Amino acid sequence: KQDRGPGRLIAVHIIHHGAMAGQEARHLLVLVDKSDELALRESELRFRSFTDTRMTLLRATDAHQQPEHFNQGWLDFVGLDLERALTGDVWRTRLHPDEAARVLDTYANCWDQRQPFRMDYRLRHRDGQYRWIRDEGMPRQDSAGWFIGYVHHCQDITDLIEARQALDQLSGELQLKEERLRLSLEANREGLWDWNVETGATYCNPAYFEMLGYEPGELAPNADSLGVALLHPDEREATVTAARERLRNEGWYDLEFRLR
Repeated sequence: KQDRGPGRLIAVHIIHHGAMAGQEARHLLVLVDKSDELALRESELRFRSFTDTRMTLLRATDAHQQPEHFNQGWLDFVGLDLERALTGDVWRTRLHPDEAARVLDTYANCWDQRQPFRMDYRLRHRDGQYRWIRDEGMPRQDSAGWFIGYVHHCQDITDLIEARQALDQLSGELQLKEERLRLSLEANREGLWDWNVETGATYCNPAYFEMLGYEPGELAPNADSLGVALLHPDEREATVTAARERLRNEGWYDLEFRLR
């Protein structure tokens, strides 16, 4: 039978020794502390219950790098049931060929040192396409502190990677257009005055200062000093009014005026 004490689980084994000649029958009680075993079993049950979700991809390996558990999200990703996933090397065989060496090398180094790791790589989805995975691995220990493998918390970050790549491409195209505009303005000796109406930040290219006879940095970097204050007094009010009207309508404007 089992007897629960204050915070411990004790298994009581009663061994009966039959009577022998000249001796009485005896009963031997053997007490075995099952608390650590129960705690480990309950911990594993909580782990499996917690990981049985499709929101994240989790897998666990044992102390020999063999697959021990996959949650439902991981099984859905690769398109296998648990039995088939546990009988083959599902993870390694689905790594992208261009990244397999890097991933396996990182994994082996961290495994040897029993260190946590985090890495991004592509893994083949059940539809045959490769998707980006963020894999965060943590060493596992039993109640006695012995190493028993790794648990891998993975997320599908394909959308994040593709959005970042699109942003980088857009940023590169914008820089290229800005460089072409700069070269065009310099070639034609045209001045550029840029004003961010929301932040108040201003920028003038070297040709702007050169055509007005100023040195770069000689004028304060604000709209009044670089634009309004330089307008001819006879045209200042009309020019500012026209510019504000165009800005209010968010349209282009083409004005002629004199600058000092």
